Amino acid sequence: MKLSSLVWVLPLALLGLVLYVGISALRAAPQGPEKPPAVQTNTSENAFPRTVVESNGHEVVIKSRPMRIVPSDCGPADMLAAVVDPKQIAALPDTVDTFGGATEFYKANPQIPRFQKFDTETILSFKPDMVIFTTYRDPSIASYFESRGITVVRFENFRTFEGIRGGLAAVGRAAGEDAKTKIALDDFDRRLKAIETAYSGRPKPRVISYSNYGSGFAVGTGESEDEVIRRAGATNIAAELNLAGHVNFSFEQLLKANPDWIITFGDQELDSPQARFLLTEPTLANLAAIKNRHIAVIPDRYYSSISPSILDAVEILAHQLHADAFPKKDTGTGAVAPEPKP
Repeated sequence: MKLSSLVWVLPLALLGLVLYVGISALRAAPQGPEKPPAVQTNTSENAFPRTVVESNGHEVVIKSRPMRIVPSDCGPADMLAAVVDPKQIAALPDTVDTFGGATEFYKANPQIPRFQKFDTETILSFKPDMVIFTTYRDPSIASYFESRGITVVRFENFRTFEGIRGGLAAVGRAAGEDAKTKIALDDFDRRLKAIETAYSGRPKPRVISYSNYGSGFAVGTGESEDEVIRRAGATNIAAELNLAGHVNFSFEQLLKANPDWIITFGDQELDSPQARFLLTEPTLANLAAIKNRHIAVIPDRYYSSISPSILDAVEILAHQLHADAFPKKDTGTGAVAPEPKP
């Protein structure tokens, strides 16, 4: 790599390494099989009490409709944003404003308090009646909340669309928003079907999901990004190579793979740091995807989401890979509405 390239790549590499380690930690393997909580009720719509059966079989009884819900992280926050009235949310992690997928909701509701640290003292200050708790958090915090009579619903870090959809269903029903939840689930299914219909019958490009912060990484099977690739109508070369998870991937491997497209993340399309890195790396200059500027850039708040916001990633990617299948209509959030041509 040229010295001039290192001047701007190295600072980004340090920041990127921190972000990558953090993201990898959030994607730690869930305990047991991925299974969203299920909400059991034999009563009429929106009626309480109702019981949440967590993935490990633990039952949580919700005695009344929660009105002060606190999500521990962006994933459950995005789910709440899809199905509840903002007045039901007592506080949000401040990371939603940078990494949350429900960007319009967060911009429209600055009055909802934000917190920096998820600990007992901070969360109790918001007087929650329900905490939606992701399982990579310290379990003793959840136990403490329960000892204070606060309802805690635990979630795995979902890696499949089925898990994400099930999590959305559980969040909405636990919050007592059955009608809104049905609408959100129907919309989830409609969006996926619209994308599939749009690219149906078209060749599937061979792609690599790649990032580099001093060392290159590709995304193989067992990660939500792999399903994003498949749902967007492409073939994941890393999966074909029987690679799993986030794995080291060298320039030599990238050259040998010779992908039709390279997928990376960022908020500035081809001006994003990772895209600029690929376009200016001399070792990759003769790669067809680089010559053709076939670099698909997806905002990480969508691409790494464990909420319905991951559908934005599918739409954005499908629009780039199958541009002729979609009209050029910006939704205003960076996503492109998947409206197939008649």
